[in-house]
Amino acid sequence: PSKLSEKDRESYFHLRGIISFQKGDRAEALCRFEEAIKECPESQNIKFSLGQEYEWLGKTESAFKLFDQCSFPKLPSSYCLAMSR
Repeated sequence: PSKLSEKDRESYFHLRGIISFQKGDRAEALCRFEEAIKECPESQNIKFSLGQEYEWLGKTESAFKLFDQCSFPKLPSSYCLAMSR
């Protein structure tokens, strides 16, 4: 990942978490999203995904802190709608 462009690096870390989520391994997804936010702290998509994992765990305060940091013009509405489904 260190040789990837900034955008590709963000996608790499984000998709690693999504893969775990899709496999039903929420614990691994949480770990991967937490790693991703350390690697890409400005990523709107990663913040939103990590917030969703915190919400699932019942950590609503942590979830809303991340959601509040999301700038929704930078986070496509189609992405938000797909994730909420």
